[in-house]
Amino acid sequence: MSKSIKLLRNAFLLPLLGGIVLTVPSVAMAQFAPVDSTLSKFAQSAFVQAGKLYKAGLAKQKRGDMQGAIVDYNNAIRIYPKSAVLYVNRGAARRALRNYQGAIADYNKAIQLDPQRPMAYNNRGLVYSLLRQHKQAFSDFSKAIQLDADRPMFYTNRGIVRRAVKDYKGAVADYNKALSLDPRYADAYNNRGVVRLSLKNYRSAAADFTQGIKLNPRNANAYNNLGLAKLAMKDYQGAIVNLTQALKLNPDMPKAYYFRGIARIKTGNKQLGVADIRKSRAMLKQQGNRNLKVNTTFDDE
Repeated sequence: MSKSIKLLRNAFLLPLLGGIVLTVPSVAMAQFAPVDSTLSKFAQSAFVQAGKLYKAGLAKQKRGDMQGAIVDYNNAIRIYPKSAVLYVNRGAARRALRNYQGAIADYNKAIQLDPQRPMAYNNRGLVYSLLRQHKQAFSDFSKAIQLDADRPMFYTNRGIVRRAVKDYKGAVADYNKALSLDPRYADAYNNRGVVRLSLKNYRSAAADFTQGIKLNPRNANAYNNLGLAKLAMKDYQGAIVNLTQALKLNPDMPKAYYFRGIARIKTGNKQLGVADIRKSRAMLKQQGNRNLKVNTTFDDE
């Protein structure tokens, strides 16, 4: 039995759409400014009260209580509706709850109140990228960069959009820029490696994933991607080691089971390989097949 493996056709953003895993675009949070002394006493009092609600909402947001955060932001906005910060952060909470249209509405309002706030553009670009509206996402990330050219996160996010439209050269350039601004930016290494996998530059991709792992050894996605690079290079034992580590860090990765199964079959361990593939298929079925099918073909002779 000969088995030809097509690893790269279904690389993805979010949610899990294929074997390769991009680090998700980063959300920027806004900070509440000090009280403006030029405001009236009444306005200053409202500002202080809104600031307290902002802090409470932000604390809940950091704990993962998005609904609670939204309640606090709603109350703060009722008291002080002129704060772009409140709309930016409520938009981030709504995005986390997959209320994408609500998030976009919040970012639109934030931009209306403060057109020079780069985080509003970055975060709206993130929502557009999740909705596969790549042109709008690219425009927003580019605007964020125009307003703040020293933020590596903005280049990384735009690189994800460029890769989605197969502008691989542009994507690599964005990741290179992000890394020139922050050489320890693990996500940029992972995502540049994904582009290099798409270009079949497997050794360069593996080097990027390895560097990303050195900087963030808890990133299951980077181990998964390194395993795929090694599988493409026919380093089956190395692929097994990396995919196993990915699954130790995050057992809920059906594609990692699938490709580890392929690697095990390639090394002659058919029993364990078939068990991995069955495990992957069972997980996908349990998830209601929300993920795309694994793009692997087997040719029986």
